[in-house]
This record gives sequence, structure tokens and C-alpha cells, in this order.
Amino acid sequence: MNKNKLGTLFVAMLILGVAFTPAVCAAEENDFQRSLLKFNDSGKKKVITSEFSINSHNGLHNIQNGSIVHYSSDGRTTVFDSEGKQSFFAIAEETGNISTPSGMKAATHVFEVPSGSEISTKENITNVYQNGVKILTVINDDNKKTETIPAYTGWLEYSVDRNVDDLSMFRADWIVPSEPSNPDDDAINFLFNAIVPYGESGIIQPVLEWNQAGSDRWTGASWSGANGVYFHSNRINVDAGDTIEGLMLWDDYHNRWYIGFEDVTDNNFVYIYSTDADDTNLDVFTTLETYNVDDNADLPSDTTFYNMLFKDENDNTITVSWDEKYGSGIPSAINGLDVVIYSSSQVKLRT
Repeated sequence: MNKNKLGTLFVAMLILGVAFTPAVCAAEENDFQRSLLKFNDSGKKKVITSEFSINSHNGLHNIQNGSIVHYSSDGRTTVFDSEGKQSFFAIAEETGNISTPSGMKAATHVFEVPSGSEISTKENITNVYQNGVKILTVINDDNKKTETIPAYTGWLEYSVDRNVDDLSMFRADWIVPSEPSNPDDDAINFLFNAIVPYGESGIIQPVLEWNQAGSDRWTGASWSGANGVYFHSNRINVDAGDTIEGLMLWDDYHNRWYIGFEDVTDNNFVYIYSTDADDTNLDVFTTLETYNVDDNADLPSDTTFYNMLFKDENDNTITVSWDEKYGSGIPSAINGLDVVIYSSSQVKLRT
């Protein structure tokens, strides 16, 4: 398989330690003072049913570039402009839930950001940068924010190794499977390789998505989540039969992960950087995650993750020991699931 030259260039530059966005120090990430936020209890209230986007994306809830989003312990989400002036607020009881590759999440806790963005989390503050410019700040003061990530609730079948001491690369290729044969309108499928840090406090994952955000097609994006907040790149359209590469590379110089989703067939890719996982004491996965599926007609065809490559912090190729796992509460009308482990480098998820 010939790798997209442009994508290879990005990867090579990253391996050589060349940053696409300037490194951001902790002091800069946490320089925003909460006292600057101008809360207004009588301000505009909105009902949020779709994820936030700063990409002016149709079908999502667009917010301004530079917005500051605050979560309070009473379940309120308040959105401010870059100067701290309140734009609107939303309450948890009126907020919709949406499917993500990390479980069902409140729409106010999911963000679409431009490809190439850097997501930097320090304690309960996340700053998002593009080309070194801060485009979003999220402050999570919700005392109930602690949660297991991923939730595993929709993980239908997956392979996992929970004993990876250190890692600098996880690459996987797979072919976009046939779409579900007769899916319900709200059926959603995710296929991905993923890295989860010790304690299940976050996740990074290049994700192939079926019918995400009601698209009724295959799309792909790079995802990252921690601290109860989830970010993904803008989505790209992909087609059944296309070759996908999901690549996660550790950037030791900036202590962050590169998360890339590439359609090798169409020479198209998206990526983000994230500090939502370290490079030691990790779990690795290949996964089929589903929501609102009742039978096999809601599922895609079989998917094989192949050419999987794992490297440690010394750039040595390592072997993982996969275990096969299945979700709980699988509908009785779904049959034939099978996680077939051929080797460290190849796993098939049968549907």
C-alpha cells in the first residue's frame, strides 16, 4: 500500500520533533482568571441538542472563535466570548445527549474543532489552539465531572491489551466496510483503534463513523477526551472500500499525542494534538462501538484491523497481547459477533 505523500510528510516532521503549532506552557494555559467571567443569571438561555462547533458547521451549534465555556456544579453550561462577556447559558435538564465514540455525552460537552488544533488540558482547564492562537477555553468546575473514560456502554466487541508499559506509536489500517444493510434512522456505528491511559481518565482515537450527527454515511475524524469534555476534528467523508489509517504518535518534545485519521484512497486526512493521555501505563484497543442498534441489519460488515504497528519510547517495535471482549446487554437479535485475533498486528471484528 502506498502511503499518501502529504500525510507521510506530516508524520515524518512530527517524528523529527517539528511542531505544527508552537508549544504552550502551563502558565499560558492557565492564565485566564475566572474573575473576568461576567455571569448574568437573567441572560439568554438556549436549549442545546447538538455538539458545539467553532467551524461554522451546518447542523451543529456554532459558537464564536475564542469562546470560553464554563461548567458549574449545578449542571449549568455558560458560554462567554473571548472577553468574558456572557453569550448564553444552558441547563442540564434541557440539554440533549449525543452519541460519541466514548459513550453518550451531553451535547454541551462535545466540541468540533479545526483539523490541526492542539488540545491542552491542565487539571480542569482545557485550552484549544490553532496555529498557536487560542480558539477555545473550557473550564470544568462541575464537582461531578469525574467519570470513567471511555464508558464502554456501547462497545459491542473489541480487542484490548491493558498492559502496555510505554508507547510512542500505534498505527492501524482497515478497509471501510459495507454500510448497514437496513439500518434504523438513528443507528450509529464507530470503528477505531484507541489509546486509554491508566485509570481510564481519558481517550485518544482516530474514528470511522457511520451516521454520526445524522449524516447517513461514513465519515472520519480524530477524537480526544478527558475531564468530562470531548473534542474532535472536522469530519471528512469516506466511502465503503476506502483504505483507512488510524495513527497515534507521541511527540516527546511537546509531551502530546498526534491523532491522525487518513483516507489513504482519497489522499485526505484530519488530525489533532492532545495532552489527554501520557505515553506510559496504557491500554490499547480495536473496537466496534454502536448505539441504537437492534439487529445485524443495523451493523456494518466485518472489519479487519491490519498492519498494526506498536513502538515503545525507544522506537523499538513491540508485540501486544490481545484479549477478546464483548459488551453487556447485546440485543438478542444480534448474532455472529466474533473477535478473531490473528496476531499482534491483525484483528478481525466479525458482525
